[in-house]
Order: sequence, then C-alpha cells, then structure tokens
Amino acid sequence: MLYDGSTDQACFAPLREGEYRPYEITNIVDRVGAGDSFAAGVIFASSTPGLDELQEIVSFATASSCLAHSIPGDMNYSTRAEVEALMQGSGSGRVNR
Repeated sequence: MLYDGSTDQACFAPLREGEYRPYEITNIVDRVGAGDSFAAGVIFASSTPGLDELQEIVSFATASSCLAHSIPGDMNYSTRAEVEALMQGSGSGRVNR
C-alpha cells in the first residue's frame, strides 16, 4: 500500500509484474488496524469458494485493508459486498453506513 501524506490518499493493489490497481481512499479516518484487516482478508478469501485464486486473495485482502482506513479504530466493519465493490472499481473507498 502506498500512502501520500501530501494528499492524504492511500492506494495500491498489485496485479501483475509492474501493473497496479489504485484503490483511492480520499478520506482517511484512521490507519490503525489496516495490517490486521489485510491478514483477515487473506484468511477470509482463501477459505471462501470463488475467491481461491492467489490474485483474488491478494486483491480482496488489499481492498479490505484500504477500507479499514475509512473506519475509526482497529475494527474493520466493512462487508464482503463493500470490499468486492472496491475491488471492481465501483466502490467509493469508504465504508457506507
């Protein structure tokens, strides 16, 4: 994940060698728990049918980690649908509540 302090934006999702998908989080609320959210995303995706390809696991975990930046505290309350929306490029980069 890349964080640009001058614009307060985070993004990064590796696709293939030299290719990346940006997950732009324009309103970072808190950075605490992003690593835990990545690890949880790996565990969830690797144990979920349909998300068992390595690229899908990494993309799901990265999107989950990015969404954690939009939630105060160290708990990631984002849903699978919100994570997958961000993976597909249709999410806002914020958890919708």
